[in-house]
Amino acid sequence: APEGDVRAYLVALRRLHARGPERLRPGHGPEITDPRATLARLVAHRNDRERAVLDAVRAGNATPDAVTDAAYDKDVSAVRDLARATVVAHIEKLAAERRVRWDPEAERVEPR
Repeated sequence: APEGDVRAYLVALRRLHARGPERLRPGHGPEITDPRATLARLVAHRNDRERAVLDAVRAGNATPDAVTDAAYDKDVSAVRDLARATVVAHIEKLAAERRVRWDPEAERVEPR
C-alpha cells in the first residue's frame, strides 16, 4: 500500500514471507505462484523508495512535493497524487523512527 503505515506494511510482508507460502491469492489481481520472491521484491522496493525519500530530504527538499520530484527518477505526473501519498507515508515512517523531523501541519520535513 503506497499510503498508510509503511512500518505495519513491511512487518506484514516480512511475516508473510517467513511463513513460506506456496502461493498467494490476493483480493485483486492474479494468483501469485512465487510468493517468496514477490514478497522479497516488494520489501526491497519499499526499502529503495525509503532510501530515495531520505536522500531527497537530506539534499534539502523540504516539502512532500519537492521530495516527490527528487525521489522519483521517472515522470510520475499521471500518478502524482499516488506518488505523493507514498512519499508522505515514508516521511511519516522516518519521523516515527526519528530519522527526520516532520511537521504535518506545515507539510515541512528536514533531516535530523
